[in-house]
Amino acid sequence: MPVSFPCPSARAVIRFHFSDPWNPRPEEIRSWAYDADAGEPVEDFDLALTTAGHEAVYLDLAADSACPHRRYFLHVLYLKVGDDVRSGYASTPEAAVRAFVGQGASSTNPDVRAWAERSRALMADPSLFDFASWCERGFAAEGAAPLPMSPDDQRALVDRYLAAYNAFDVDGMVALLHPEIVFENVAGGEVTHTTEGVDAFRALAEASKGFFSSRRQTVTAFTADGATALADIAYEGVLAADLPNGMTAGETLALTGHSTFVFCDGLFYRITDAS
Repeated sequence: MPVSFPCPSARAVIRFHFSDPWNPRPEEIRSWAYDADAGEPVEDFDLALTTAGHEAVYLDLAADSACPHRRYFLHVLYLKVGDDVRSGYASTPEAAVRAFVGQGASSTNPDVRAWAERSRALMADPSLFDFASWCERGFAAEGAAPLPMSPDDQRALVDRYLAAYNAFDVDGMVALLHPEIVFENVAGGEVTHTTEGVDAFRALAEASKGFFSSRRQTVTAFTADGATALADIAYEGVLAADLPNGMTAGETLALTGHSTFVFCDGLFYRITDAS
């Protein structure tokens, strides 16, 4: 039987968000999701949601850190895919399941992306199914074991980050960062900049854009071990403004260095650039 979650607080009550909780409407689901004190309107409400056909809503809610019931909807996503795979897609066509899993793969939320990656692996090999993990909140629980990254996954994340950097796409860079990201820039053996957290990283990245009219980091060598990665970098940028060292706008700055990346939950947890 699907797990019934405990109420979010000691004051939890059942509120009348639904005209029919077994056939909930999207607006009713959202209303309930943001009511921190609301308990499940019926037993096995999670099972009702898996058959309601509102997967896009569940993806939004599971990805929203401000949603009090965020992990409940993450559990619903796992339950939905787990039930579909083990039943041989009896209630939902496989193509439809693959489509909404694909939507989750592009989420900015690491928990949703981990769900999408696990779902793809399960669909490729149904023998991976484990009832407790998929249907009893195992994967959706707070503190669940993070999804390990392969060296290929790490290289793909580094490539996405550098592509966003080269395109001056700060939003694209920030989307790949852990909330507790630490960034360091080291020049000549001395730390010149340090930031902690996404907001501080964004501020530095936005400020740095104005120094160059074009820029490119190219990986010349790469090693990874599943926890960290080291990339040798060739850098070239055309200055958009004069620098204190005497270089002037229009000149090309070229240098070599390396970047060290530490990963957590499928995101960058620490980045150190050294030249």
